[in-house]
Amino acid sequence: MKSRLKWLLYGLYTFAAIIFFLFVLFPEKTVREHAKGLVQNLHPGLTLTIAKAVPKFPISVCLKEVSLMALGETVADVDSLILRTSFHSIFGRDNDIFFKFKAYGGDIQGMIENNYSINEDCWRLNAIISDLRLESIPPIHKLDYQISGLLNMKVDYQREGTSNANAIMEFYNARVGLPSPFFGQTFFDFKKADATVSVRENIMEITECKIKGLQTDIILSGTVVLKQPLNISILKLNGFINPHLAFLKDLNKKTPLKIFPEKKAGKKGFSFKIKGTIDRPGFFWD
Repeated sequence: MKSRLKWLLYGLYTFAAIIFFLFVLFPEKTVREHAKGLVQNLHPGLTLTIAKAVPKFPISVCLKEVSLMALGETVADVDSLILRTSFHSIFGRDNDIFFKFKAYGGDIQGMIENNYSINEDCWRLNAIISDLRLESIPPIHKLDYQISGLLNMKVDYQREGTSNANAIMEFYNARVGLPSPFFGQTFFDFKKADATVSVRENIMEITECKIKGLQTDIILSGTVVLKQPLNISILKLNGFINPHLAFLKDLNKKTPLKIFPEKKAGKKGFSFKIKGTIDRPGFFWD
């Protein structure tokens, strides 16, 4: 009985000491620097600025006025971001950091992990993004296109010497406004689009993207060589476009020219290729 009481008192003392350290002697500067280091360990091109860090019960931290930059360009501005660690990360060398925040009308949550005892240079991030508003994302504002809609995405990113990422993306109620008419249209509306994407260093591979639109359906695949700024990234895409009958009738009223080839490439529609850059794409029938 005395032994149990002794260990209970030791436990209460340890817990009280941790709480006292976190909430009274909270090392704000150290926590901010540690958070910045986590981001740079994921990728050296990422930088994080944090105005303030405050503790949250029991083992969480709230970062205030957070800005994430990639290669000098702002990717996200967040009012507050919650970081939570596990008890074994506090007392061990491994890092398991859970994060959660709101940005651009959506919710983002996930985990950063580093099994330091196995490989200190191996970092991994898993994230789930829900209902992100495309029109609110800063890099999109720099494109010549007006893009809006909702994005859901699952991301698995790993860095061990080189960086690679895999993502499953879902777009809903999206609209793409064009700088100049294409097929007689200045915009295209999409009810839903599903895409499977992987990124290795600066090469993004679109394994398959299926788009269900109001005017046309599209199947797309290929690669994008990512560059800075984003609008000069190089496109090497191919796919099929299957225009809806109502769209074709409306197009025939607008222009007497035959825009589409005479024959479809099966049920998928008309085969095409896209080359050039994001700001100057070239469309070709295949």
